[in-house]
Parts: sequence; C-alpha cells; structure tokens
Amino acid sequence: MLHSLQGKLIYKELSFCLVENSGFVFKIFIPLSTYQNLPEPGEIVNLFTYINISKTGVELYGFINEEDRDLFIKLLKVPGLGVKGALHLFTLGNAEKVKEIIKNEDVSLLTTIPGVGKKKAIRILAEFKGIVKEIKEEKKEEKKQAIKALVNLGMKRKEAERLVREVYEEGDKPEDILKKVLQKFKGK
Repeated sequence: MLHSLQGKLIYKELSFCLVENSGFVFKIFIPLSTYQNLPEPGEIVNLFTYINISKTGVELYGFINEEDRDLFIKLLKVPGLGVKGALHLFTLGNAEKVKEIIKNEDVSLLTTIPGVGKKKAIRILAEFKGIVKEIKEEKKEEKKQAIKALVNLGMKRKEAERLVREVYEEGDKPEDILKKVLQKFKGK
C-alpha cells in the first residue's frame, strides 16, 4: 500500500488535485474536507493515500490526515457504499465529524449526500455500528499497549492506567501516549 505521498501541489479543485513527485504528476481524488486544508499550488503537500483498483482502472485517493484515510478505508467495508459514497461522506466534515454523525444516527444529514437515500442511510448506520465497535477496540488496544510499556518501565499498573486516562486524546498512538505520560511524569 502507498501510505502517503509528498510533493509539490500543482493544481487543485474540489474533487481532485495534482501532486508532482520526482518528475511524476499524480492525480489524487480528494474529499471536500481535504480540499479545504490544502496549501496553495506551488507549495509542498503531504497526503495520506488509498489506492483503489477496479475494472475501470487504478485511482488514488488522498486525505489531509491519517485518521480521515483510515476511516475512509473502514467505510469501504459498508456494503453498497463504495469508494465514491465513502468519499462523499467526507463532504460532511473530517473523520471526527463523520463519526459523530454516525454515532448520533443522523439519517437526515446522511441523506444530503448524493446517492444516499433513507434506506441506504439506515443501512450505513447499521453496518457502521460494527465498524465503530472495531474503532473503539483499537483505541482500547492502543491504551493497553501504552500501559504495558509503562509497566515494563517499572511503573505500577494502577498509576500507569491513571496517567494514560489523563493524557489520552482521540487519535493518539501508543507512542504518543507514552511521550505524554513520560513528560507529565517527568514534570512531577
């Protein structure tokens, strides 16, 4: 998988951008939430990418941050949504906003997306409940990994759990949690 692509932004419009890297120019399809955060053409940009290979060809999708790209990939598991439908969900906002809409079961907002009627919106919400559960499990695992590392460094389990709870922020990876805990612990 192509994790990310960094290069000079050549051109941008609402649905795609062109990025030059090592003499190659990549056409990258983007959601509105990414377009709104792109720099001006001529500046360097880093996009987290997903490659879609289909009967019609190979397409590259880009996101301004890793969390948006990861949620996009999870959304592809929803039957009937597809790449275009998953991308359209990001017209409503970034990953946090999309998760909030799904958590609040906002059918009316989902139906504002082209190609999503009431039945499909309800199906998206039903299917996504499992994906949200999967995301929560990943968060628990990240916290567990950080706690385990702190215990291995000699910290008492209860203290490690308390500190991880205090510093954890949405999207933190285990190494981010560890850095924050160690900085906080160092400050005592």
